[in-house]
Amino acid sequence: MLSKNIVVHIKNINVSYGDKKVLDDFSVNFFEGKRIGVIGANGSGKSTLLKAMIGFLKLENGEILFWGNSLKKERNKIAYLPQRESVDWDFPASVLDVVVMGLYKDLGFWKMIGKKHKEKAMMYLEKVQMADFAQKHISELSGGQQQRVFLARAFAQEADLYLLDEPFAGIDVSSEEIIADLLIELQRKNKTIIMVHHQIDTLSKYFDEVLMVKNGKNMLYGNVKEVITTENLQLLYN
Repeated sequence: MLSKNIVVHIKNINVSYGDKKVLDDFSVNFFEGKRIGVIGANGSGKSTLLKAMIGFLKLENGEILFWGNSLKKERNKIAYLPQRESVDWDFPASVLDVVVMGLYKDLGFWKMIGKKHKEKAMMYLEKVQMADFAQKHISELSGGQQQRVFLARAFAQEADLYLLDEPFAGIDVSSEEIIADLLIELQRKNKTIIMVHHQIDTLSKYFDEVLMVKNGKNMLYGNVKEVITTENLQLLYN
């Protein structure tokens, strides 16, 4: 039986794109209430890992469990933020519309969007300091502003597990600081954050634990102060 503190249990998974194996017999356990950074060279399998966890990619073998259960049973407790490049920014939606989309648990399939839903969405826009842009089209915003809006949508899901794929990529310092503060706020509520990250110099600032992914395998996982050494980084990127 898995420990009750294990949020994600990944055991011996393989994932391929065509003939190319991207995750190779990959295993790791992520524990509750941690901020976890996932690092590695381009193409090492970091984003693939998150996509496999959220069910966007099919496992060839192995298993992924959330709180000891299947993704299907726990899907409503998980929020996912994709890379900015994978989002269609020309989609005809206002900033407020985008955040309301995160309220699907409240809305269900047939409920109409009401005043209380818009008020809740506005509350999360205020958290990311984007309330003044609520009526703007999402395509009109800067990269950092767009990322804040999509984070507001993820936060609006009020999940227990957040899977974030490079939320700091290409954003301004102000946006990064706002997002970092929100991640700390989530952790104080015992939420778990797993985030693909590239900035080695900020790992100890933003994370408790770090997962090093190399050639589709779990090279090393543990406390950020123990894992991030010059020797380990050289092994990871060489």
